[in-house]
Amino acid sequence: MTAFSYFCVMDAYEADKSLGTVVFRQNSRIRKLAIRIAGRAVIVQFPLECTLKTAKSFLEEHRMWAESVLRRCPTMTSTVIDENTELELLNFKIILKHDAKQNRCYATMDLQRECMVMHAPVSEDIYSEDIQKRIDSLLFNILMLEAKHYLPGRLNYLSEKFGLTYAECQIRKMKSRWGSCISKSIIHLSSLLMALPQELSDFVILHELCHTREMNHGKNFYALLNRVTENRADEFKKKLNDYAKQPTLSILFALA
Repeated sequence: MTAFSYFCVMDAYEADKSLGTVVFRQNSRIRKLAIRIAGRAVIVQFPLECTLKTAKSFLEEHRMWAESVLRRCPTMTSTVIDENTELELLNFKIILKHDAKQNRCYATMDLQRECMVMHAPVSEDIYSEDIQKRIDSLLFNILMLEAKHYLPGRLNYLSEKFGLTYAECQIRKMKSRWGSCISKSIIHLSSLLMALPQELSDFVILHELCHTREMNHGKNFYALLNRVTENRADEFKKKLNDYAKQPTLSILFALA
């Protein structure tokens, strides 16, 4: 149940291939079915006397109209984060609750459930573009803080373990790559590494550390990378490519 409206009786959610997130919202105040595009979701409202099945049929009758609106406003099809979203990170998971009494988005740690809870204001429609942007910003602030706390220490540990020295580490919001090593042995790591299992984030870090000795991807580079990964470089590379398709990373890549 969505809390922002007293008159909202029930919300049902669907991920539609062409429309993105669709919310079927039963509302005691309305007398007829209606469709609107709100922020990042298509919302189908239907009265108490209608069934969910009727609402879905109504959507199909008006699908072409909704698709045409979304084509004209492509930003509306951006990834939606709502109370059905659960993001698995390296050290904990993140969930969203639509329960904040203040008119702001903030986060708290639930130690019992081992998760970070993002809170969105109960007085606002969670699918509005303004609230979704505020949730996006909060999510990436959490991700960046965790990355800056964890990744430099992990890089230093692996550097000392394998005797691969670097000059500097910078954590960045990068979408197109996991990391990079530029001249003078400066290593950049993406904050999105926090959404990978440790063995894969370690592989990315080791990959960049190997570039402190071999700047290209020649035979010597892969020989070194295989030495520090116990000849599992190809295995980890395949796992990394496969893992990038996981739901959590799909959401984060879309927001980056």
